[in-house]
Amino acid sequence: MKLRKTCLTALLVTAVALVGASTAMATSTALCVANESGEDVCKDGNQLGPIHYESVSWIYILATNPTRTIACHSLFTGSSLGLFTSKPTIIDGNFSYSDCTPGCTVAEASGEAQLKLLKTTLTEGSMSGSLEVSVSCLFSVDCTYKLGTLVIGATSASLPTTTGQWLLSKGALATVGGMTCPMSTTLDMTMESLKDIYIKK
Repeated sequence: MKLRKTCLTALLVTAVALVGASTAMATSTALCVANESGEDVCKDGNQLGPIHYESVSWIYILATNPTRTIACHSLFTGSSLGLFTSKPTIIDGNFSYSDCTPGCTVAEASGEAQLKLLKTTLTEGSMSGSLEVSVSCLFSVDCTYKLGTLVIGATSASLPTTTGQWLLSKGALATVGGMTCPMSTTLDMTMESLKDIYIKK
């Protein structure tokens, strides 16, 4: 059999999340390519359009009963819709997966992902989204999952350490279909922007 799992990503989200932050603390959100000194507002001309994130090392899909660990590299390519004064801001795009554990494939099952990023602190935000992913592994499991209510954390660039990241640890994936699905499945991922990104308002 094959194992199909919906993992995402990301992502792929989209900004740093302090998972426990309340929406009451949130403000309008913008993705900015410049960190204007002393400014928390993204100026005209510095608002980010195209967005590209890639996995740092691997993303991991961890299945229980049957036990299986699937590792892949992942890339997110998308763009902000330009709703820079919105709460949250919207990012549309696609996750792709490559170099997966031998015998396994991972792919989007729902078409384009829509991610919603909400600024929660000076340099952080929380992201949720609409995304389904299928994962197939030979002689194992055939299953499709959705991101559901997972909250993905994101950080602004902190040079020279990072250019901005999306973070998720042991996020539970919800089963939406498939012939043979594990009892439970979680997703671990760290994805980093290919350019400096700052979470502003």
